[in-house]
Amino acid sequence: DTNLAILKDNKRQIENIIRKIQGNKEKFKGADLSEKKRLKDGINLDFRSIKEIISTMEMEISSLKSEEAEVEYKGLVTNYKIQSKDLMEEIRAIELQEQEKSNNLDINEIQIVEKPIDKLTVLEAMDRGDKVLDEGDRAIERMTKKIAETKDVSSNIKQNLIKQREQLINTQKNLKEMDYSLDRANKTLKNMLKMYATDKIILGLIVIIALAIIAIIIVGAVGGDPGEKFNVPHDIFGGGKKTTTTSTTNMR
Repeated sequence: DTNLAILKDNKRQIENIIRKIQGNKEKFKGADLSEKKRLKDGINLDFRSIKEIISTMEMEISSLKSEEAEVEYKGLVTNYKIQSKDLMEEIRAIELQEQEKSNNLDINEIQIVEKPIDKLTVLEAMDRGDKVLDEGDRAIERMTKKIAETKDVSSNIKQNLIKQREQLINTQKNLKEMDYSLDRANKTLKNMLKMYATDKIILGLIVIIALAIIAIIIVGAVGGDPGEKFNVPHDIFGGGKKTTTTSTTNMR
């Protein structure tokens, strides 16, 4: 069955994607800022893929001939939806935990010896001072790294905003050109309609004149004196003398 083969392939795809998301979830813990962004984008894309595949599966399930297979794959779809929801919640929880960690000052990580200072020897005091300075240097280095990563992200965002602004300007320019073209087309159409109306009026007048001439010819030919010859166009426009003929009967 074709539908069953498609559903089996969809099942394999979803299970592979879920395993991939679970692996990226573990990598997300402790990753740096840029790596977290990359992993998060990949995870969001994977969730969208799962949603699309589930929609395909639901369509194919409705076309299955076997009732047993229909029940089986409906249960799988429900299970995949629950798994996806649980994974999304777990990743959100991890993300919140990582944000809370990054918000804490790194200086709090410095370990201080519990032994009172007044009981330390000179060497112990110097060792403690060196340790504190080392921890401080490491904390400053981590903060500097995070600031640099934040600058990179903000720089990328700025570049994207600039590109979007340019696209909006080009779109606005194109819309203005389209508006101008539509305005010109509208004016041209109005002129064409005026010319068409004028042509119709002229054509109507020509038809009326032609009908009037035909009517005059018919009236002159049918309703006139049988012995009088109707001369066209002289008799219509008065261009000459009328010529009369006498029938054979009258001459007699």
